[in-house]
Amino acid sequence: MQDSESDRLKEIGNMASIYRNAAVTITAVVASSVSEGYLDYNRLDSIEIAFETWKSKTAHCPVKIELEDGRIGVLNIIPQVEGRNTTKYMPLNNRGWCLQESMLPRRLLYYGPQELLFRCLTVDCQSVVPSVIDYTGGVDPPRIPRGELQDTSPKRLWYDIVRDFSLRKVSRAEDRIHAIGGVISELQRKWEDECIFGIWKSRLLEDLCWLSKNEAQVERSHHAPSWSWMSLNNRIDVNYRDFETVDAVFHDVSGKALHLTCRVMTKSHPLRSRVSYNPDFKITSDESNGKYVDYLYIGAARWNDIIIGTPRYGCIAIAAIEVEDSIYRRVGLVDRMITPNPAFGIGIWMESAPRRIMLI
Repeated sequence: MQDSESDRLKEIGNMASIYRNAAVTITAVVASSVSEGYLDYNRLDSIEIAFETWKSKTAHCPVKIELEDGRIGVLNIIPQVEGRNTTKYMPLNNRGWCLQESMLPRRLLYYGPQELLFRCLTVDCQSVVPSVIDYTGGVDPPRIPRGELQDTSPKRLWYDIVRDFSLRKVSRAEDRIHAIGGVISELQRKWEDECIFGIWKSRLLEDLCWLSKNEAQVERSHHAPSWSWMSLNNRIDVNYRDFETVDAVFHDVSGKALHLTCRVMTKSHPLRSRVSYNPDFKITSDESNGKYVDYLYIGAARWNDIIIGTPRYGCIAIAAIEVEDSIYRRVGLVDRMITPNPAFGIGIWMESAPRRIMLI
């Protein structure tokens, strides 16, 4: 029903099953909004522009040929050209609502800028007919594995999904929660888990340790709690670390309030000045409004440094301000490096007694 919010939410909840059960989903990847079509898209101009770009980067052999009307034309013989950026920069991949449209269907037909493309659960994006463009290695949205195809860990898959989704735009802040609802619904069914504002209950404490990449946003959406990455419209890196020890304790969640027991490093701690945090917003944006920022210790983690290829270790805590007695609101993340022996460096956190707190 038009303008019915309850009907809208009902249909949003059905999107996963609609996409999953469709024989094929046809997608207009050249349209940057729902108001744009795809049949009138000037593909000849797009091909010509793309070809001029390819000629500047790729060796080619122009061959003059005589046409039927006696004119002389030029046939350019070129090797197969790389087309992975074609899929990466398609307008569809900038739209938040369209991530699940690319992830959930069994089969996809893309009306692309140069030609018709196909993708399914086992085949990456490729041309429907023989083509000079090679789409191998194209940046497709991550897939939800099915059956024997499940070779991706849930943590890694969710990391890829959130990173992809957080780079996309939605027109309304409240839609950030709904636009990925179909994907979440499918994963809840598959993983037999519960997703709370983008945080998985089975690994809730670890998933709280997401990192904002500090884009230009200056305020947080009230449609999601501060502890959820859905409260931001920034690029997000969800937690990819393996925790050696988890010190905090999760109790329950009521509405947007998360109830935890954790060690709180306050401004009175003698080493507090030596510990800094990564703000969720740009450093020029003082989300704390001048209030002291406390650190809610989660645990010690390890991960591989992709640059130098060696393990790294760190103490992870949530940076938060106390808005009322024992009620906190997140403003950032602490990621403090420690030595390979987790016991060394953890000691400064153990000096603080555990407290029952609420994170909103």
